[in-house]
Amino acid sequence: MSDDKKLTPLLSSLLDTADTLNARSKKINTILQTVEEQLVQANVGLEVWLASPGQRLSADAPGRDDDDRLCVSYTEFGFTRLHDGWHLAAQECTAYVDDDGDEASHVIERVYPIANASRKDRIAALQLLPTLIEHLQAAAQEAITTIDEAERLTLC
Repeated sequence: MSDDKKLTPLLSSLLDTADTLNARSKKINTILQTVEEQLVQANVGLEVWLASPGQRLSADAPGRDDDDRLCVSYTEFGFTRLHDGWHLAAQECTAYVDDDGDEASHVIERVYPIANASRKDRIAALQLLPTLIEHLQAAAQEAITTIDEAERLTLC
């Protein structure tokens, strides 16, 4: 059997799968947009990022920068205010690793709406949505507590 005959069913299968994936990707965008609209409408107005290593959208293997420092690049998921308003967002970071293998410092390289992220990162964002909402809830509760405590101090 020639290689062309072996490739034809494989390619056909891939094309069918790609069609299904593209249709489902439209659902990803709709879900993320709907949640973003609801969060904006709720007017929470608090910035939250899922910053722990297990909650990242993606991460590269550790490497060395131009100055030979050990570093790792990763993308975080969050809710933040950008130049045109509040968005579910991604931020690309580079973390510098100390001698013990811990992240010593990090630099935010780029922040953008999750709608502009790669398909892979948008799929990961869907998995992280419940965690992000829990973090937003906790941040809102903490803000309420802080406001209430400050109010009690000023009403003596």
